[in-house]
Amino acid sequence: MSQIRVRGSLYPFRGVRYNSKLPIIRPGRLIAPPGEASTPEREALLRTRPFHSIHLFPPRLPTRAGDEIEDTERERLRNILAQWHDADALRQDAMPGFYLHSQEFTAPDGSRAVRHGLIGSLRLSDHGPLEILPHEETLSHRLNRQVALLEAVGVQALPIFLLYSDPEGVVSTTLETLVKRHQEESESFTDDTGQRHSLHHIDAASTIESIQSLIGSRSLLIADGHHRFDSLRRLWREYGHRLVPAIQEKISPGEALLSVYLTHIEDPGLFVGAIHRLLHTIHTSYDDALDGLRPYYHRHKRAFSAPRWDEVEALLRESDEGTLVLLHHDRPHFDILIPGDKSPSEGLSPLPETLADLDVTRLHRLILPRLRGEGPELGIDYAKDGRQALESVRRGEHSLGIFLKPTPAAAVWEAARRGLTLPPKATWFFPKIPAGLVSMPFKSLGSPTAAG
Repeated sequence: MSQIRVRGSLYPFRGVRYNSKLPIIRPGRLIAPPGEASTPEREALLRTRPFHSIHLFPPRLPTRAGDEIEDTERERLRNILAQWHDADALRQDAMPGFYLHSQEFTAPDGSRAVRHGLIGSLRLSDHGPLEILPHEETLSHRLNRQVALLEAVGVQALPIFLLYSDPEGVVSTTLETLVKRHQEESESFTDDTGQRHSLHHIDAASTIESIQSLIGSRSLLIADGHHRFDSLRRLWREYGHRLVPAIQEKISPGEALLSVYLTHIEDPGLFVGAIHRLLHTIHTSYDDALDGLRPYYHRHKRAFSAPRWDEVEALLRESDEGTLVLLHHDRPHFDILIPGDKSPSEGLSPLPETLADLDVTRLHRLILPRLRGEGPELGIDYAKDGRQALESVRRGEHSLGIFLKPTPAAAVWEAARRGLTLPPKATWFFPKIPAGLVSMPFKSLGSPTAAG
């Protein structure tokens, strides 16, 4: 599908951060990637850490529709920001600025890696110099809930993750130099996952102008946060008349303001992972569906005594491009789909070749319709952790698991550059940006004070 082009401008903003000068506030124990599933670990954090950023993202309740929020939860969210501010747990920076961020983490291969990024605000308007490139379709049923959450809590605690191309290292070298220059002044802490974060607020006008000039008129790819991006645009469209922007410039009707995290796609600290598919039910004969994929795919079976994730990893690693591995909860074997004599891309006409050649496109356009019929992407769960996904199928919680290789970052960039969008959850980038690192408020918190 073709995407709608959006433009914007990069601005400094008055961010809200945890007040680490307060003895009970330890930012590393209060930031985390948000999740909507209710888990024992999540419930424990809600009980034991009253200022944890997870409080800003209430879990979906299975007893209610996915886009609804309990009235009591909505009321709690409306008050939480003021309560935390009154308790001195949060401080809003007095001056607008950019935020330099370094993230040290354990890479998928076990080595230690570092990624550098910049947090700022993006003002969306028709005439901004920056072009924003989405690369995934969004699921409409998820937007209502996110808009309701944002409107109630009045803050964007998790920035949109954006990538820019910087093959010559012009921007990245400048930002890394700034990080080193301000290392002694930066706020540093380690989170619950062992990732080390360093954060510094840049409010010098000359440095701000230099950063804006370096970013210039580049294209920015949405790496993570497509649903939040669409939800924030809708939030400003529906409630903009009563939102308070965290920048000095006025936001005109039809514009929007959101916080963003920028890093370059060539950064060696950027890793790409696959998102696997889990189906609750299969609406047709499983064997007929797979056999009907000939001549686009050849089906091979690999028997097992018990399904193991390391075997799936090996099958994907050692197989040709385009290979998919399927696990049916009733079958004592893996089904391996290998591209056949007729390219799967030929079955996707009139899709552009840039899209049709991607595994995730073939999966959603050729395979899933045969397994579950046409229609909305309901009844599909998405899993980044392949081991947990396999276990879910093995236990019978899902009928089928479909495991695939990561979509290359270069392919995502090329599709977005051509104005094309991939199916939902086409890929994910690691490591994630934690929620609560720097938040952008949409309402007044009181008198501005320095955040330290």
